[in-house]
Amino acid sequence: MRIDALVLSSITSPTPAVKIDINQWPYLRDIDLPDNRFGTDVWGRLIEGKVIGGGPDEPFAQRTRFGWVVFGPAAVTLPAKELLLTLTTSLDRKDHRLEELVSNFWQMEEIAVVDDLPEKECAQIFETTHSRTLDGGYIVHLPLRRKATDSYVLALRHSILVRFRRYRVAITADIEKMFRQVFVASKHRDFQRIIWRETPADEIRVYHLKTITYGMACSPYNAVRALQQCAYDNSAVVPERQQGTRARAAILTSFYVDDSLTSCESVTEAVDQAKNVDAILSAGQFTVRKWNSNDSQVTIRLSNEPLLSSYVFHAGEASVLGLRWDALEDQVIFRVDLCQRVEIPTKRHVLSEVAKLFDPTGVLSPVIVTGKIFIQRLWSAGLSWDSPLLDDQSNSHRTVNGNDSTRADIISRVLRC
Repeated sequence: MRIDALVLSSITSPTPAVKIDINQWPYLRDIDLPDNRFGTDVWGRLIEGKVIGGGPDEPFAQRTRFGWVVFGPAAVTLPAKELLLTLTTSLDRKDHRLEELVSNFWQMEEIAVVDDLPEKECAQIFETTHSRTLDGGYIVHLPLRRKATDSYVLALRHSILVRFRRYRVAITADIEKMFRQVFVASKHRDFQRIIWRETPADEIRVYHLKTITYGMACSPYNAVRALQQCAYDNSAVVPERQQGTRARAAILTSFYVDDSLTSCESVTEAVDQAKNVDAILSAGQFTVRKWNSNDSQVTIRLSNEPLLSSYVFHAGEASVLGLRWDALEDQVIFRVDLCQRVEIPTKRHVLSEVAKLFDPTGVLSPVIVTGKIFIQRLWSAGLSWDSPLLDDQSNSHRTVNGNDSTRADIISRVLRC
């Protein structure tokens, strides 16, 4: 299929989308209209003088350079079914992206209003409909009644990061292709149909996705809920009951979707927990990979475990919930790549830089608060998006930014009292 598009800044002023049947007025039936819609755009340059009029509550006909037009009051009868297709696009992607960054920048530290109803509904659907495959995997139904909720996400992320920083020995991992390990019930796979062909010469075919898929609002919930159910169902695979209980608790409290990060008091505790978590999740067909720790003894002992040695071990700097963690130095790194330096900074430039600050731990709060105050000053000054900063504002901007285009702040991972 080929589409040729003509891009214009404006096609016309707003025009009514209703057709008028002029045959309902006898004195207008013989008039040939160039367009049977009402409109008054550039009216003064088109009229030629001759007018045909009806009664007080009836329309008039006016002669124009393009022919007759009709204006005035009219009763409109809409058809029973009228298909209206509107395609809208926006070319100001930078502005929308910047607006989104600024909005998220303020929302990050707001106290969320939590609506438990959608999540409770999803939980009820999961608990009453989920099942297991023959090899222990999970089959879920799609919660079709309402959109799955994303409540308390920021609070959950913060809690997990606090646990990650609590003890001396840190350990991280993730679930391999987590969404692909959870199946959708057969009767709901019609809601996950796609069309595909390998080459333009092939016939288009319809496929049904068998597992939960990206892009659906309920997919993260179903994946996480299946992981949690796996912890409840399979903790007994750990021979020692107390260790099984601890491993189950670790799965329930230390996973953010497919990322696991926690900390332990000793090497032995960390190794045992990793082995037990892996055993529980393997029973549900979840594969744990990319093990990492700040203590080399943990990674050495895990690499020698028969059940873990075939998995991928990840060493060095890694991402932990949007932050960077240097496992070798056991440091958390806050890195911000600022925009290219400009001679005359504008409000747009400053907002783009400040809104990039991301700190779910709260460590950089003094810097973030300073940035928010600066943004408020720019708004109070009434500057437009591309207005240059005033002298005092430019000085403040240089003080906050420094001279480097890339800023990195490093703190110890372990919380110190």
